[in-house]
Amino acid sequence: MDMNFFPQAAGLNRGTTHRGKTWKAMEAYVIRHPGTRMFVRPTYLDSTWCPAELDYGILVGERLWNESFNNTD
Repeated sequence: MDMNFFPQAAGLNRGTTHRGKTWKAMEAYVIRHPGTRMFVRPTYLDSTWCPAELDYGILVGERLWNESFNNTD
């Protein structure tokens, strides 16, 4: 049952780091705007189930708000 689940760096998940605050701001935007098109793309550098990087994209009007996050901290 771990399909579409992966470990996320605590600072991102909890919003306690500078980049984590950006992650949380993006999550908050999606929550405030139901139906917003978004994606999270994990990038793996090895055969583990923990991605090294996460790309998060949100369509804001006609603009793509896209950020890359290090997931190893």
